[in-house]
Amino acid sequence: MKLRNKMYFAVLCVKKVKSMKKNIKILFLLVGLICYASAFSAQLPECGVYQLKSTAKPLFTTPYYSEQTYQRSKYYGIDIISNKEVRQYSLKYAVISRDTSSHRMEIIFSRDTISLEGKKYKQQHIKGLPFHDNLWQPWVKQKQETPKYRFEVSGSKKERGYGMYSMKVNAIKVINKKTGKVQILTHIGTPTDALDDVVQVQDCNFDGYPDFWIFAHDGGAGPNYGDDFYLYHPESGKFEYNEQLSNLTQVAVDTKMKTITSEFRDGCCHHGGEAYTFKNGQLDTLSYWNRQFGYFGIFAEYSAGKKENGKWNDSTFYEVSPVGENTKIWAVPKVGAAVVKTLEADQIVAIHKEKPLWFYVTNTDYGKSFKGWMKKRDVFPEKTDVYTPEMKKYRFIAFAEDSDQVYAIGVIDKKTKQVMQILPLYSQFTMKDSLQIGDYNRDGIKDFRIKRSFDAENVNYKVFIYNKREALFEPQK
Repeated sequence: MKLRNKMYFAVLCVKKVKSMKKNIKILFLLVGLICYASAFSAQLPECGVYQLKSTAKPLFTTPYYSEQTYQRSKYYGIDIISNKEVRQYSLKYAVISRDTSSHRMEIIFSRDTISLEGKKYKQQHIKGLPFHDNLWQPWVKQKQETPKYRFEVSGSKKERGYGMYSMKVNAIKVINKKTGKVQILTHIGTPTDALDDVVQVQDCNFDGYPDFWIFAHDGGAGPNYGDDFYLYHPESGKFEYNEQLSNLTQVAVDTKMKTITSEFRDGCCHHGGEAYTFKNGQLDTLSYWNRQFGYFGIFAEYSAGKKENGKWNDSTFYEVSPVGENTKIWAVPKVGAAVVKTLEADQIVAIHKEKPLWFYVTNTDYGKSFKGWMKKRDVFPEKTDVYTPEMKKYRFIAFAEDSDQVYAIGVIDKKTKQVMQILPLYSQFTMKDSLQIGDYNRDGIKDFRIKRSFDAENVNYKVFIYNKREALFEPQK
């Protein structure tokens, strides 16, 4: 019995020793993996799938990397400590996921091919490996900083297609002045000519915490330049890219009024813009404006809207620049009344309402505001042409340029031989055979219309109905 117990004890000891050896092997394997990953961590610069061979290049899932990073990635298969090729283990692939907020990497080892988009796989996770910021050297200190953070930028010489800019921004380092904690923002890729003045500090969402923005792109042939905005989140202590602001063009932030304006230019003849504020962490539109040239002859169509008490008030009117010089704005629609303003050459005014021979206008520029009445005759060219069709009481003339573009129709009283009404067309019409007379509302009274199109398959008209009570012609609604 004693011998049997001794034999059982001996067998148990052997099993323990074997188990300990197995655990020791596992421990050594884990230590080796950590050392192996540490050697690689300073040389694996980007997010992607890497094949662990000394001569293999990384298989990037995204094509973003700086020139310096690309050069370093060629040598990642060499142990930077011993300067020897790493061949200890049979692991084939490593998936690198970058955490830009804490400049650290997570390396996931696997024996099989892995896609970053894949979610179902079993690997060993080794977190907390340092993402050495020397991969982005040299770092250039920025001129602007916040009370709590300072900034550094890493860049490289421009690539083809960067136009007039000599450099591009590859990464931005955010450094906590007190703790030294670092956040690195990568995949920037924006152009610059001054690496020391990339970061522009401003409270862009009006929460009392400084944010920052950087120049992102110019507008090519137009002024539609854009910026990339990074807003500070006090809960996490990190700066995060804001897509809403970054998608706008020609942005101006007014921290005093807590408004953000954005404008755009769609070619020569279409301009517009909007005003915003931040509400519950999101952009909230306050107003908009839209100006369209070209389709309205000498006029521009201007539409605008403003939100008041949660409801939108929209309006559309026309703008025009008088043809004559020293055009006067009168206090009332009567020659000889008090003169409110004498317009400068090419000054644009907005038309809000009209009488038969007068426009009620306001200024559209940012100078001293004015409002008053302007003679319609001051708006249109001197040239007039007589239409052949006429009525018993009235005949018609066209205010037109030499190109035969008609901007308005004048109605002449045959009895007084005076222009009794000027009807702006707010569009472009051609002289030839464009005016027709008929009863277009079937009230037994003659009206007239102007042909808008000379395409036989797509003809439309601008119709003016005679108002017998007012003895005036009015645009048909």
